Amino acid sequence: MHAPAELNDHPWTQALFVRDYLERYPELKERIPGYRLLAALADVFRQMQPSRPPRQGKRLDNRWGEFGLLAALYFAPFEYGEHRPATLAEGWTRIDAEILRYVGASRSSALSPEEEARYRLVGDEPFAAPVSTLSDWHLRGLERLLETLLHRERLLSARLGKPSVLLDPHGVSEPAWKHLYTAVRSRWRALLGIALACLLLFFGVQGVGLYRAYRAFSSDVDHLQGLLSSPLEAGDMADVGERLAQAHRDAAALERRLRPWGWAGRLMGWLPLYGGDLAAAQDLVEMASALTEAGDHLYQAAAPFLSAWLSGGETPALSEVLAGLVAQEDRLLAATRAIERGLAARQRIDPARLSSKTRAKIEALDAYLPLLVDGSRALQRLPALLGADDGGPKTYLILLQNEDELRATGGFITALAVVTVERGQIISLQVDDSYAVDNLEKRYPRPPWQIWEYLSGGLWLFRDANWSPDFPTTAAWAEYLYALGRLHAVDGVIALDQYALRLLLGAVGPVEIPDWPQPVTAENFLQVVRTQRSKQEGEQDWFAQRKQFIGPLGLAILDKVQNDPDVSVRAVIQALLTALDERHILVQLDDPVLAEVLAQRGWDGALRPGEGDFLMVVDSNLGFNKADAAVEKAVKYHVDLSEPAVPRAEVVVAHHNPSRGDEPCRHAAYDTGDYQALIDRCYWDYLRVYTLADAELLDATPHAVPGEWMLSGKDIPARVDRLDNEGIVDENPPGLQAWGTWLVVPLGESLETRFEFALPADVIRRDEATGMWRYTLRVKKQPGTVANPLALQVRLPPEAALLNAAPEGGIFEDGLWILETDLRTDLDVRLEFAYP
Repeated sequence: MHAPAELNDHPWTQALFVRDYLERYPELKERIPGYRLLAALADVFRQMQPSRPPRQGKRLDNRWGEFGLLAALYFAPFEYGEHRPATLAEGWTRIDAEILRYVGASRSSALSPEEEARYRLVGDEPFAAPVSTLSDWHLRGLERLLETLLHRERLLSARLGKPSVLLDPHGVSEPAWKHLYTAVRSRWRALLGIALACLLLFFGVQGVGLYRAYRAFSSDVDHLQGLLSSPLEAGDMADVGERLAQAHRDAAALERRLRPWGWAGRLMGWLPLYGGDLAAAQDLVEMASALTEAGDHLYQAAAPFLSAWLSGGETPALSEVLAGLVAQEDRLLAATRAIERGLAARQRIDPARLSSKTRAKIEALDAYLPLLVDGSRALQRLPALLGADDGGPKTYLILLQNEDELRATGGFITALAVVTVERGQIISLQVDDSYAVDNLEKRYPRPPWQIWEYLSGGLWLFRDANWSPDFPTTAAWAEYLYALGRLHAVDGVIALDQYALRLLLGAVGPVEIPDWPQPVTAENFLQVVRTQRSKQEGEQDWFAQRKQFIGPLGLAILDKVQNDPDVSVRAVIQALLTALDERHILVQLDDPVLAEVLAQRGWDGALRPGEGDFLMVVDSNLGFNKADAAVEKAVKYHVDLSEPAVPRAEVVVAHHNPSRGDEPCRHAAYDTGDYQALIDRCYWDYLRVYTLADAELLDATPHAVPGEWMLSGKDIPARVDRLDNEGIVDENPPGLQAWGTWLVVPLGESLETRFEFALPADVIRRDEATGMWRYTLRVKKQPGTVANPLALQVRLPPEAALLNAAPEGGIFEDGLWILETDLRTDLDVRLEFAYP
């Protein structure tokens, strides 16, 4: 019943009871034949409802058990979009709710509390009924449904004088009906007999061996889970390795024993509770065997280094680690292939058909599988990344971005570093002011038109390379513009902001730099670097020297990471992972394998729409200042699905400039040497909103900017720009469309900018198999921001019932789903609902 389309060619679609139903409900003639058949069958099912409540004193009418179980398993999911129970035991938990639903639908007035109590069959029973009872209710319920259906068809055939595809052409005689009924009962008994024989055979000759193999493997897994449930120590590593190897041996043995009997498990998929587990047993065991093999290979490759790190003794040099990984290349490749086999087996498993216990384990495993795949592939390519394979040294361009002057990929490119690594060691590191790399004797391209119009910039220079929020695009331009000035190719581009350095300092601890008045910590980082950048009393030529502190600071952090034995490698890795996840570090690599790993994790900073709706808000500070250190921002996104064919959305972007002062909005490049003075200024911003390519802008509230606030002296009218590709920068990654507007937020003031869109109809999609509707949304975080507030509202269609919502924490009232959150990371939203 969860796939009506599969019944389109069923002969019963022409049955008399279906035709009669369509005459009473002609609007259903527009639906597919399979749906019409199921709707008519649901109408017949309602006739099975007993006339009296299940509770008559202390007596219970078991017919209600049959009715309630069929309602929970089949008809409520079809008619009301309820979750379809995977087992009879799960269906048991829904019996009372479905009885009350169907009884309430048949009454003109609501049930009183006393009546509801009389219609509760299960009540407060803490445990499900025995499987034998539930199976009996299920079978008898199906038999009664067939009786009711045939009785209905016989009456219609007699009344209309027409033959029926369910009956013989002359109507249904009592012997014919009894023959059909007896045939159904005989078939079920035969199936039960066959199943029993299969069970006896399955658990007879080979059953003992299979059970022992399963128990051995289960014991290995339990032991490993116990070891991994707390932080590992060096002494645990040998036990972990031994258990991984034993788990693989036991899983492989179980797979060999089960292989000849896989067909028997598939035949028993209909059994209650564990039928789905038996049907998927071969794939489950194959997955376990492949993944434990991969785990064993990865352990053998990494164990020497992990033991050294966990022991607290001398940490092995990175060059030693890389040499070890090169030596283990074959083992790492075998691990990757084993993981791929495990993933293939996982794809053949339908969790919805598994028992609740097995399904929970599979869902827990699913959370780690992508990390296992990416980690294995990254380990294989790590030597190449760090110049330790036959490819020789690798050179990377690092963009040091200042988010106090926010740009599309994280901040104004205030400086850059070019680092060359060989065998894991840095053999060259050069840090430069971003202004110093341009060679104006070369022919530079014309910049994006916004820089031309609002900053009067005639050349596209390196410091403005990160105009596109799509980091692969920005990286390509940064590499090109860098090569114009330095004639130097690189193997990848990395961007990081100040927050990434604060995370790293939090992991390594205080860093001391000669001649600096105090150590640099995560807590005082911003204060220290702003002081270093500001003009000191009596300092000459401070402007040319204002960024000289960046090199010593970077070298000091690197030196501590590489040479301080007290630094926790685990803490450093966690800090880097956090910075990557929160988009404070973006990475583009030329290595195709690693590029794919980065893309899978979202660490490459590419703009990719999801399967449904999309939103990204991008601010670009073009005010020659550091006002983003103070300006507060928030986004509201309201989606209206009340008319599913014409969904709409409204984006409201709020900016508040809390800085105070009497200085007018002066749009010019002037710097007194006081960093705080650069913060306390008006906010000049080119605001962009990225939506789906098929979204249509219906209305907006842009803001006019007077000429006295502009470098050019020209008034800027209130307008919204549709940003099409102009051959200079790709404003529209595949599937997306950008809209932009210019705004200025004076000191102490706030500004709201609203955009209203007509969304494409396919932002909501219907699953034909389940009949369930789904709305998805991907909200992309702008790199360089920390956790800007985000308020989401989604209005569902009238009479829609929300079934599932992710992420958690939202509120659903009167058809409106509301979530108040922030954009610390990218956000994926998924709403599933039933809709008539």
